[in-house]
Amino acid sequence: MTFQIEYIRRYQIGHKPAPGRPHHFFEHSNNGFLITGYEDGSDWLVSPLGRSTWGKIFRDRPTMAWAISADRRDYHRLHLYILDLPTKSYAEVSGLSMSRAYDIVDYDGERLVLLCPRTAEQGDPTRELVVVDIASAQIAERFLLKGCTHLFDRPIGHTPDGWLVLDASLLGENNEHLYKHGIARIHPYTREMSFELFPGYADVLISPSGQYVLKAGKLLRPELGLSTEPAAMAGFGEGSGIYERWIEVWAVNPLNHVCSLPFEWANYSNAWQFPDRNQIFWQPDETAFWWIQQTSAICVGLDGRSSPPMRLDTYRSICSALPGRIAELALERETTVEVYRLDGSPSADLSHRDAPAPMVVTPSAAELKRQRNAQAALTKIVKAKSELRFTLKTAQAADIVSVIDAITAALDRGLAWFADDGIIKVSVNIAGVPYDEKHFFALVEKHGSAAVPALTRLLAKCRMDADLQRVWSSELEDGQQAFGAAAKALGGIDAGAWIELAKYEMCIDDWHELYFRDEVVPHFIESHGWCEESFALTLADIVQIRGNLGDDFSYSWQRSGLAAAAQAAYAPEAFADFMIGIRDRMLSSPVGTFANFAARVAEGSPSTYGWHNYDRLFDQINGSLTPWEVHLFAQLQDRAGR
Repeated sequence: MTFQIEYIRRYQIGHKPAPGRPHHFFEHSNNGFLITGYEDGSDWLVSPLGRSTWGKIFRDRPTMAWAISADRRDYHRLHLYILDLPTKSYAEVSGLSMSRAYDIVDYDGERLVLLCPRTAEQGDPTRELVVVDIASAQIAERFLLKGCTHLFDRPIGHTPDGWLVLDASLLGENNEHLYKHGIARIHPYTREMSFELFPGYADVLISPSGQYVLKAGKLLRPELGLSTEPAAMAGFGEGSGIYERWIEVWAVNPLNHVCSLPFEWANYSNAWQFPDRNQIFWQPDETAFWWIQQTSAICVGLDGRSSPPMRLDTYRSICSALPGRIAELALERETTVEVYRLDGSPSADLSHRDAPAPMVVTPSAAELKRQRNAQAALTKIVKAKSELRFTLKTAQAADIVSVIDAITAALDRGLAWFADDGIIKVSVNIAGVPYDEKHFFALVEKHGSAAVPALTRLLAKCRMDADLQRVWSSELEDGQQAFGAAAKALGGIDAGAWIELAKYEMCIDDWHELYFRDEVVPHFIESHGWCEESFALTLADIVQIRGNLGDDFSYSWQRSGLAAAAQAAYAPEAFADFMIGIRDRMLSSPVGTFANFAARVAEGSPSTYGWHNYDRLFDQINGSLTPWEVHLFAQLQDRAGR
């Protein structure tokens, strides 16, 4: 075996330490990394922010690792950490403002190189090169890449003499907005940079050593006797011919065309683009590469000679390319790992063949024991962080409020920290009686106004968490966003809380959340009747959901009783003015559903949903407009787009 793979829960390990070096194993978790393999049997969960995290152990320094973690309050902002595995410590690299548009290069065991926008602002086109010293977790060097406007999401080549080779787009002369596409060579230490134009904007792949550039292309080849005029769908139908696909091989230094490789081994359903970066594996000498798809693998030689495509299911696999056009694919199974050894020798026969029988790897008794211990430790850690558990001796109001405040305080770590597979769990044991979230907040509601301040603080904390749209109190299909039961309890206690509930609804996933409309609003009306606050919350609910009055108009307007209640309590003109005021209040909020909608309207984006879309609304009321509806919609149409 040339590498080691173990399967623990749902985490996959792809690092094998060199002989004589510490055997650390690096496993991804939804909330950080689990480092196992310490000689004393201990484990270490690294989760600085409680958000989704990823990274690797350094190739030439296996006692250290790097980790990227998303900011809890801003999903698009990232933090970089350097991990010291033996000492179980980490340090954040300060001074970085990273967004998700970055590339990272494990440079030489001493330094890490990042290519990223100079700020975390979305849409910032200017790229910066940052060199991070691994030992100190400090920035050692940084400089802007002059004129660089885009780095494509493809692997970066790293030459033996330290140059980085990448696919790039630069501004034209005098910063004219005519981008020039080419291959850039950058040296992180000397700041030297060269750039050569590369023909066309095509799918490009750079080899790990930066020696070669592969360009996927296609050319319309007319069929004999048919017109060369392109059809409506080029490549299909009579008169259009067929696409001839190939891979151009270019040498980098200097940049020149070497040869073209035909796709004679690809079936017609294959796209002409390169597959994902995790599906291309180069041979160590870079004379060939393995093209791994979900149902097959093939070794493509740069000399134009390829192996037959080998059929096998590559899902959840790790590939290792070995010398001599050999590859090993390790495929996860329930209790074992199947290792396929593939011979990529070139052949004139390119017909598909089945992969050879696998070698089944069964862990030894010692390995199974280690896996059980690691799994038990991981389960304990995940369970501890993914459930909010509390125990009370009595159900007095003060004790109940203390639990709500404890939940609010715990959320300083973020909703995602407590969400296992996106579901947040709350359990409270009171005098030996267990309560889940639903029944606990039903009990809270019985304590009346004493719980209102604590419930308000809890919902406010949820609103400020960027993960609210991704965390649920039940399955996504059930549509109960995090702490929806708390919102229902608050609404049942205090009619004046309609403003806080409307603010909470502005920050939820308005495409999937059903609980608020089906439970919170009806419960509010049932508790307080059709008072002014009930009208306000119901109308806010209508304007909130995708900014679209017609989304579920018949329910909100008719089945909820709003239409009859409005006619009983308001004159038509007064009710129209009242609802317009609610609509304008929602629009003026700086956050949430309606703020996003208003921003799209201001940008001139076409509105599929929102106040422009009245056709569905009028379809639902079937033309039976009352004077109240006539006045309301006349004003809405007059304000459309404002």
